[in-house]
Amino acid sequence: MVEDAACALGASWQGRPAGSWGLLGCFSFHPRKAITTSEGGMLTTSDKALAARLRAVRHHGLDPDTAEADFILPRLNCRLTDSQGALGVTQMAKLERIIAARRSCADNYTRLLANTGVQAPVVPPGSHHVFQSYVIMLPAGQAARRRGIIDTLKQNGVETTIGTWHMPLTSYFRSKYGYAPGDFPVADQVFARALTLPLHERLTPAEQQTVITHLNNMLSSGGA
Repeated sequence: MVEDAACALGASWQGRPAGSWGLLGCFSFHPRKAITTSEGGMLTTSDKALAARLRAVRHHGLDPDTAEADFILPRLNCRLTDSQGALGVTQMAKLERIIAARRSCADNYTRLLANTGVQAPVVPPGSHHVFQSYVIMLPAGQAARRRGIIDTLKQNGVETTIGTWHMPLTSYFRSKYGYAPGDFPVADQVFARALTLPLHERLTPAEQQTVITHLNNMLSSGGA
């Protein structure tokens, strides 16, 4: 099993960390992630033979275990640059601090959203979330207004975006497999209602209160 742990560096479930559930774990260091090298990522595995092969795959197929250069696979250059690697190593040393700050912000958002009709993210028992994003669900009756809510919040200095993409309804999957609204009713609802709020390590409680105040004003106004 190849585990897509792109957003989950530092997360765990039932005491087992993300990236250790399959033969291979894949993490992303895209700018939206808690740890970033601008682009690129990281693979994890406990299989030594697979690790050696992956090191060759990322570097033109060059054998990582020989003193003399020897190309054992036809591959491309998939390495991070040295400067990206240095940035990543530095940020990894800050990982626990960054995650703790994001969890604290998430807890504060959840408190601020209590009794608003907005559904906050749920963290199941035994799970330790790292909150790469804080994604809420708007009330069902507000789904049609989401685009206007995003635009108006931006005009008030609050940057938000949709929660996530509904992949079966993107052009490639629609045309290749004929997917249509209704084929995935739960995903339809999530895609229509999900909204991502600002979240980063240095977000202050006062800034979070501003975000929620503007959001509540939008939800109660009936405009947009």
